Amino acid sequence: STTPSPTTASYNGCLKSPCSPNATCTATDLRGNYNCSCQPGFTGNGTVCADVNECLASPCPTGTVCFNTQGSFYCSSPSVTAQTDGCTNACSGNATCTNNNSTGTSSCVCKRGFTGNG
Repeated sequence: STTPSPTTASYNGCLKSPCSPNATCTATDLRGNYNCSCQPGFTGNGTVCADVNECLASPCPTGTVCFNTQGSFYCSSPSVTAQTDGCTNACSGNATCTNNNSTGTSSCVCKRGFTGNG
């Protein structure tokens, strides 16, 4: 019988996918040890990574609206691509804002033929 080579998969702890899907796994040695680090736009301990809402830091130029996305954000002109319809959320032009008057919340729902977070 032969001893497995240190370069075989049995020594790479990252192959068992121990990290969050939004993290990067780095093998730290040949004994199966590893580190998980959240990817840019996410925060956490590496096994659990949550989206950072970059819009809270007001990164967009004056006169534009910030839209948070998973791991990122984008800025857009509200007069061209957003509608509010009395809602508290600014939705993309390809989504409709729906008010829930009983809870005081609103959400964006993509129009037919579009996908995303609204």
